[in-house]
Amino acid sequence: MAGIVICVSGLPGAMGHEVSQACLRRGMTLAPVGLTGPSMPGQCQVKEGDAVVDVTLVGPETPGAQKQALEELRKQHGDRLVIIDFTHPTAVNPNSELYASAGVNFVFGTTGGDRDALMKVTQDSGVYAVIAPNMGKQIVA
Repeated sequence: MAGIVICVSGLPGAMGHEVSQACLRRGMTLAPVGLTGPSMPGQCQVKEGDAVVDVTLVGPETPGAQKQALEELRKQHGDRLVIIDFTHPTAVNPNSELYASAGVNFVFGTTGGDRDALMKVTQDSGVYAVIAPNMGKQIVA
């Protein structure tokens, strides 16, 4: 798993932290930028063992800021960048459109949204995606 860079969408939430910690335990790199929802803090810290990662969180308040953050990460890391999304059911479709438009592969642990629209956006974009109906902590972490 070395070389894979994970951007977490859903920090500072509990599952976002759990997934971030699991990625660190497995030798992945946690991106210093993550995505978050409205009215969330702009920073969080993920700790796992001796590793401490300060993550700048980009919310949707500034139009285009999340896409710009993803495009910058993609320039830095290329195809090694993967987004893991543990957000909210109402964010599934807008987030998939965001990830696809930025050309970033993603994993959805969030249940909900319009599955047909989600599949169409993913197929039309050419990005790789894992879209699972149940990604609870007991399964993935």
